[in-house]
Amino acid sequence: MKSLAQKWDHFWFEPATADNLGLARILVYGSMAIFYFVTPYLFPAWGWHETFNEWGGVSLVFWKPIWLFRTLHLPLLSTQTISAMDAVWKLSLVLGAIGLFTRFSTAVSFILSIYLFGLPNNFGKTHHLEILLLWTFLIMTFSQCGDSWSIDRLIKTARTGTGRGSEPRKISGEYTWPIRLIWVVMAMIYFEAGVSKLRHSGIEWVTGSAMAFFLQRAQYHVTDAEPLANWGLWMTRHAWASHLLAGMGLSLELSYPLALFSRRLRWIIMPSGMLMQAGIAVLMGPNFYQMMLCQLLWLPLDKIVDGILTPFSGKKKYAVIFDGSCGLCKKTIAVVKSLDLLSHVEYLDAVHRWPEIQSRFPNLDRDRCLEDMHAVSSAGKTRVGFDAYKGLAWVLPLGWLTLPVFYFPGALLAGNRIYRMVADGRHNGTCALPTSVGSGRDAE
Repeated sequence: MKSLAQKWDHFWFEPATADNLGLARILVYGSMAIFYFVTPYLFPAWGWHETFNEWGGVSLVFWKPIWLFRTLHLPLLSTQTISAMDAVWKLSLVLGAIGLFTRFSTAVSFILSIYLFGLPNNFGKTHHLEILLLWTFLIMTFSQCGDSWSIDRLIKTARTGTGRGSEPRKISGEYTWPIRLIWVVMAMIYFEAGVSKLRHSGIEWVTGSAMAFFLQRAQYHVTDAEPLANWGLWMTRHAWASHLLAGMGLSLELSYPLALFSRRLRWIIMPSGMLMQAGIAVLMGPNFYQMMLCQLLWLPLDKIVDGILTPFSGKKKYAVIFDGSCGLCKKTIAVVKSLDLLSHVEYLDAVHRWPEIQSRFPNLDRDRCLEDMHAVSSAGKTRVGFDAYKGLAWVLPLGWLTLPVFYFPGALLAGNRIYRMVADGRHNGTCALPTSVGSGRDAE
């Protein structure tokens, strides 16, 4: 029993860093922001999802509220109100993806999704495309998914000055249970679907003509989600093919919980689940892209990202010389370190490591280095002040997102002025210049 309890605790609270959970947050909220916000407008013919506000124009004659809407007394809102809710919800997805106001944005996305996802179910037909996504939003809301790979983390770094590599990485079971709970929910959803088939159809789900009927119906039933191919008609003409398809699907659904206990089976069941969902879209039309994307949460995202970044990391492309006596400078460097995923930048403190800096870069002046941040490229080019940040943006993967800002018309003039104002005003109080500036000696 003790061993069983230890395995139970290990499953839920295996010590881990925040990276995998943070990347899972980006995957879920980022992909859903693209799925619901970008693709419907760029590729409307794909029909990947319905527009929620259209339900506001349906006559109340067809309004048959489900128990949740009856219990919470949720009415059918107007098209304009639903459109406003939809806009706020999509904004919360974007904020959740980038990790800004993470606690608030994830909570908003879950609360609004209850109404938006539930709305289509009040007109006589049950939709189950978003049920896994709804559970995922709920779990993320109560997790610490903003502790890594987030703007919130960068803001905390800027405030405390403790960036990537500046402090021991926090390892906690708090970063494990959210992903594992999503696994459990996913496994139960598939398992219950299999049990439901056996309960209502028995073995005839496999040996009967149910699958052939669905395949044939999909080819002639007019819906927004039409089959991507007509292969289903060939399968209906060959009974063994439809029986095999039904048996494979049922077996996969019933075996899904095994993925919770076996890592080897996990690598078989997870891709099989994605193939099954893709097969449904090809043969029958309904798409389960939300569930397919959530399937990726079975993967060790942090290890995959590390594996991708490792071959490109380590080669120093810039040496940054900064004033180590200035609290603001140290906080800035901490933020840069957090963005330096490929370890392309070397950080040199001009106060405590000046002899080393002088021997490597004899053309640099210590007073100027303490006055403005310098970035020396591997080719020997020196960038100063605002231009140094512009150069660093090219070698920091997450800094690429800021490149449009640096090249925006007028950015150079405005950036230099803002940098000069901050740099000139930082040497006050705790950021006073070292007393030995100008002497050429190392200062402690």
